[in-house]
Amino acid sequence: MEMDLPSVMVVAEVMGRDASYAGWHSAHTGIGSLPILFFGTEQQKEKYLPRLVSGELLAAYALTEPLAGSDALAARTRADLSPDGKHYTLNGRRCGLPMAAQRMCLSCSPRWAERSFTAFIVERAFGGLTSGAEEHKMGIQGSSTTAIYFDNVKVRVENVLGESGADM
Repeated sequence: MEMDLPSVMVVAEVMGRDASYAGWHSAHTGIGSLPILFFGTEQQKEKYLPRLVSGELLAAYALTEPLAGSDALAARTRADLSPDGKHYTLNGRRCGLPMAAQRMCLSCSPRWAERSFTAFIVERAFGGLTSGAEEHKMGIQGSSTTAIYFDNVKVRVENVLGESGADM
């Protein structure tokens, strides 16, 4: 929005009065939507950004894994390219996603080669995505947080976010 710093601070102060909303809003507009804005193709931006802005889709960024934390290099979630090269099949688990039980699109970076990672735009509508039980937290009680399970989720190569195997 190209606001100056004092304006940004006023908005942050008002949003900070409700930590649950502020956490969800920051996840949706920041780490959830910005990868598409910064690294998405024009077609991805046209398809997803209007739906994210309207609230039709909620965005999340799926990085954390139970045995890896947020250490992306220790990730075990896999993406295997189909023999015909038209889609990837994702399998694994990510945890600690705010609002993951809702309709959503998420970006995640599973391992698809020995030490290579690729980010994907994944929609719940693709099938094979399930949410885990609601996590019990010490704070931010008003925001849903669950794990996401990828069970043979088919993601078309058109939904690769950025360059396959590239650092973002």
